[in-house]
Amino acid sequence: MPSTSGRNVSINLQILKRRLIKEKETIKNTEIKGRREFYLMHPVRKEVRLEELRGKVLRVVVPKVEPPYVNYLNYSVKAEKERGYGPGVVMEILRVIADELDLTYEFLESPEGEWGTFDNGTWTGAFGELVNGRADIIAGATIMQYDRSQASDLTYPFQFEMTGMLIRSPEQYTDNTFLIVTEPFKLEVWGLAAATICVSAIALKCITTALRSQMEIQYSFVQCVWIFFSVFVQQGVPIQPTSWSSRSMLSFWWLASITLLATYTGSLVALFAVDKTVLSFKSNEICRKFT
Repeated sequence: MPSTSGRNVSINLQILKRRLIKEKETIKNTEIKGRREFYLMHPVRKEVRLEELRGKVLRVVVPKVEPPYVNYLNYSVKAEKERGYGPGVVMEILRVIADELDLTYEFLESPEGEWGTFDNGTWTGAFGELVNGRADIIAGATIMQYDRSQASDLTYPFQFEMTGMLIRSPEQYTDNTFLIVTEPFKLEVWGLAAATICVSAIALKCITTALRSQMEIQYSFVQCVWIFFSVFVQQGVPIQPTSWSSRSMLSFWWLASITLLATYTGSLVALFAVDKTVLSFKSNEICRKFT
């Protein structure tokens, strides 16, 4: 039974043909006690010799016509030309297997028109037909479930379905678009940077005032703030202090500003390069309000 469990259906019928051809070669080249035997191993129900299937009629139960997996119950090339579209993914798989093994299918309808469930130890619907031996194959996009895997042999999944939730896009940067350049750092970081500039300006003012007798250049408080702001934005200082204490302080500030600027630049590039999803909620309680 073809099974589904994504968005894109990817079936390569040529690969399926090559696998069947490889199985035929295995049968041809295998000798067991003078007989050529090959088994299709079924983990639940029984073992089936592949040679015994050739030329047989298999009963195929179709729970429902469900495009694009089953479009109609006729996989012949003639029917495809008459309708103008294919019989469906599952029907095309059955057609390839029938061509390789010379099989004929007898299509049956599910009694309830559903896949069926396992209630009180009994299967209903299409799986009931399969388990009770009234059908050999279920043709359709079977969803993989644990109880179904215990009663049948599901094929490898050819589709994966993703479940998501659609929410309204948050109106971010609607009125203050220019503030996007501040996104790399939180508001607390920017506040601490401004406070550090002011505190450093006060410290530089005190140092230069204390070294007035040593012919140190005197700056006003506004000039001190401007010096550290220039260092913060990687700009030069027009008039350099002459004392060792003042120059050491500016040197440490230069090293700190280089590290801070590198962090800011990298975060800003990542902000523009990577699409960041901003949700309208941050907890399950808030999410329940939208439902």
